[in-house]
Parts: sequence; C-alpha cells; structure tokens
Amino acid sequence: MSGDLSPIGAPPPTIFDDGSNGDVTGGDNTFSFLATVDSGIGAGSQNLPISITDDQSRTGSTTIALMVQTAVSPPGDVVISQVYGGGGNSGLP
Repeated sequence: MSGDLSPIGAPPPTIFDDGSNGDVTGGDNTFSFLATVDSGIGAGSQNLPISITDDQSRTGSTTIALMVQTAVSPPGDVVISQVYGGGGNSGLP
C-alpha cells in the first residue's frame, strides 16, 4: 500500500497491521498509519490518494477525505482567582 500525503505536507506513510502506529489490532487486515499535518497547511478539506497492490498483483485505489482544522491554542497562565473564587482573601486556608 502507498499513499500521497503531500497535500498535508507529510512524507509517504508506512502502513501498519501490527497493533502499532495507529493500528488498533495487529493481523486483522485493517491497515493504519499516523501522519502529522504540517503547520503550514491551512484549514480546509484535503484528499489523500491511496494505491493498493496485493501479492497476487491485484490493484485498487481510494481517496481518504480529511478535514484539517485550525489548531486550538492552549490557555495562558492560570491565575489562582480564576480557579478559586475566594483567592486573595486573607486568613483563609
């Protein structure tokens, strides 16, 4: 199996059926891969073409439709009064 991940700025995937790298159960003929979307890729729809060839030279192809979403920034510093409403009161434990 091979795929073109250039639409998301990733190298060609290594596809697994061994219970690792995104594959849940090894040896079940369900193949998976992990890929990281390059930070320069904007939000929107992407299509990833996949080609399949087996040991008997049979071929097939498909496309994985992927929606890239804008990354959510983590919150800044947390101030005690944001977590504890009574923050700043003297004499409290």
